[in-house]
Amino acid sequence: ATLMPFTAEESGYSQFFIDAIERLQNKVNTERIKILLFVEALLRFINIPLKKLKKSDLGWRICPFSTEIAKKILEEFMINSAGGRTRNVVMDDKIVIHLIILVIISCDFVCNIDELSKYLPKFSIVKMGQMARALCLSSRDKITWFLKLPLPPARSFYMKKRK
Repeated sequence: ATLMPFTAEESGYSQFFIDAIERLQNKVNTERIKILLFVEALLRFINIPLKKLKKSDLGWRICPFSTEIAKKILEEFMINSAGGRTRNVVMDDKIVIHLIILVIISCDFVCNIDELSKYLPKFSIVKMGQMARALCLSSRDKITWFLKLPLPPARSFYMKKRK
């Protein structure tokens, strides 16, 4: 039996959102739904072309179900520039890192970056895998990343002096 009686097109949500809820089935709770809705809003935002970021109805386009979430995303993931507010490559990377972490939290500590990358055309599976590795996530097949507990020790990037 399917949990969702409608398709992604009928609901207005992405197929990623619908599939995530389907996979969770009886583990769905309000906290996970809230996180997945934020993921949905971030996916909408990162896929808005830069030229359209200056339009007045931007909040509605990012998150039609909450003006507060749209405002938070605009404050957190846009920068001020000479031509107004915009989103640069660093902000796009920040959004993808947030997406991976939120999917890990909401989907039983597992993130399939192949599925997620379908909604992020500017990001390859390889680049997303590098980001997942930077977050200390583990992988068996370079597509499915998971949080392995206990966490590995933090890597040190400083060279020790030899005497």
